[in-house]
Amino acid sequence: MLAVIAITFHYIRLFTQFLYGLPFEAPNNPKQESSLKERYAKVYVYTMAKSFYMYHKPHYRKDSYKIDLMDNLRNIAIPGTGLPLSFFVHNQVLMMFFFMIVVPLSCFVAAIHHYIKTRGKVSSSIAEEYEKRLLYPDDWFCIWQLNSRLA
Repeated sequence: MLAVIAITFHYIRLFTQFLYGLPFEAPNNPKQESSLKERYAKVYVYTMAKSFYMYHKPHYRKDSYKIDLMDNLRNIAIPGTGLPLSFFVHNQVLMMFFFMIVVPLSCFVAAIHHYIKTRGKVSSSIAEEYEKRLLYPDDWFCIWQLNSRLA
């Protein structure tokens, strides 16, 4: 459980650093490079934080990024809830709630579901699965969102 909390704090730290433009701490060793996973996590979380910057800006398909998100996410729901993701785009407060609470919580639930579904037979623990889903997901939806935010 401590690993899950540490992963969540790492996600929140990355998100707030990108959201507010805070500097990153330099590594102790100048030759030290971050792992590929850590670089992917930074790119992924950076694109989520930049959603706030782009929120009212014109988008190539719509008058604003907000309107484009609302159109794109209206038919995608959080599994088992029927709540469309476009609900969280109506204003930036809801969007912040989504990124700070809903995303980590849904990743945690998905990690537990994966663990139960595989009966713990896969090599990853709940914490490892949670980290993968929160910081460097490889499912089609997350890759699509990453591409959409970078385009």
